[in-house]
Amino acid sequence: TEEQEVWAIENGFDEIVAKTKNRFYEMRSALAQLGFDIIRFVPHPASNGESKVFMSKRLGQHVLDQHRSRRSVVRDA
Repeated sequence: TEEQEVWAIENGFDEIVAKTKNRFYEMRSALAQLGFDIIRFVPHPASNGESKVFMSKRLGQHVLDQHRSRRSVVRDA
């Protein structure tokens, strides 16, 4: 996701929003680990697992400063 964040910032975005279902615990956990916050919860009338969870991460230089990977492009001559 570091590449996605760099791309989003370079293309003028200041936020990434993801939507998942409450039953996808691994997805919710991964997004939380990546710094996403829950911004909206839409309950499903019959099943809590089918409820929608919207998560958001604000972008900016502070996000880039936290990136752990350092990439460089090496080209053949």
